[in-house]
Amino acid sequence: CETDELIDCWDVGDNDTHLAPIEAVSPQQETPCVLLTMESGAQVICSRETPVTDKSGRVYLAQDCQGVELGVLHEDEPLTWEPVTSVECAGLLTVYKISVGNISYAAGVDPEHRIITHNAIYKP
Repeated sequence: CETDELIDCWDVGDNDTHLAPIEAVSPQQETPCVLLTMESGAQVICSRETPVTDKSGRVYLAQDCQGVELGVLHEDEPLTWEPVTSVECAGLLTVYKISVGNISYAAGVDPEHRIITHNAIYKP
């Protein structure tokens, strides 16, 4: 991903995602990561400390979100909400912190099945 590229984003109170430009991309090497798996099988690898936000606006760290319902995009369908069924260690990896104006965005192992997981600022 590159600056100014449009990606699917979501913020608390939104009923669905919208396109927003990437403002910045910052690689972080040797970052402890987890693999999140949703009820549908959608997956994303992210840092253990990536903030994830549920529909009500409550924020969790990715490493602590098992059972939490997160937004999921399947192909061109509207945003749905599914529980995280598994949080597994994914090792030390390079992650790319993406800024889209302090809102969350969709990412995933499979681009047709993405999870709303990233948020530029941790909101306790």
